[in-house]
Amino acid sequence: MLDIEKQTGLSIELEEQSNLDIYPKIYFFNSKVTIFHKNSSILIGNSSLTITKSYWPFSPFNINLKSPIINLNGFELNNVSIHANYKDKVIKFIKFNGDLIGGKFDITGDINLNDQLPFNIKGQFKNISLNTLLKQSGINLWDRITIKLSSEEFSIFGYAKDKDNFVSFLKGEAELSGSGYLLTTDEERFGAALLSLLVEKLPSLSSMSKLYNFIISTYGNIPTFIKGNLMINNNKILLKEINIENELGKSSLNAELDLKKNDVNGKIYFYEDEEVFIETVIKGNMNDPEILIKGNVLDQDKETPKDIRKIFKEGISSIVDKLLKISD
Repeated sequence: MLDIEKQTGLSIELEEQSNLDIYPKIYFFNSKVTIFHKNSSILIGNSSLTITKSYWPFSPFNINLKSPIINLNGFELNNVSIHANYKDKVIKFIKFNGDLIGGKFDITGDINLNDQLPFNIKGQFKNISLNTLLKQSGINLWDRITIKLSSEEFSIFGYAKDKDNFVSFLKGEAELSGSGYLLTTDEERFGAALLSLLVEKLPSLSSMSKLYNFIISTYGNIPTFIKGNLMINNNKILLKEINIENELGKSSLNAELDLKKNDVNGKIYFYEDEEVFIETVIKGNMNDPEILIKGNVLDQDKETPKDIRKIFKEGISSIVDKLLKISD
């Protein structure tokens, strides 16, 4: 334990009387252990810890830890069970599972206790709330959308020593699947019909009206499936061919998220009869990005709203009222 404390900066406190046997094998048990890191928000509390080792010279230390809660820089892991071994300054996670943000995770991997603490993890997760995950990271997903994600296979590796530059050397990939839900109102459905009527007087509204109607009628209050690929490369997350689809329609997202600049840059394609009928650009700060419709007509008409997210945010009635005044 002293070696692990020295290399990782973790402090291990034994709050109950320990059991220790040395024959026929080394056996250590404590029912109430607290593990924390002074320079980061890592806290493992109220845990039970078992360590065993045979007297065979090349055998590792076997570690079993169970904890009701682990806090890793603001992320809570619940009902955690860890089975690992330690040998030659390497901790190998044979089994590491628990609950995370309404879902579950199950991983394996290792961390090398040299100067930079390189780690390599792979595994799977199921029904993780993206909304809560981003919120705990300081990013607020649009509250009209609820997304849960799963992956049957993901991997991630990097260096754990330098907290400030942690994301700069992070790499990984995951095959994603999940579900999404867009909350809409009757007022917005009525507003979509009004937009359609205004198209005759304001032709520049055609693309906006068509897209708004598509979103409301295809995704509004209807469960939707999500599938695609995610890659992490240094401080950037790449979303590739993220398909958002249900029996009524389909769209796809390609985007790059810069974790240091906290911004997003990408495109969303909306399909009709398997053909793209509208392309939008998503860009700006991840907390409040714009989703802009591309098109020369819209670019020439300064009065026509171009940000589809802004229409939902301000309310369709407000937008329609403004447009009615313009048409008069």
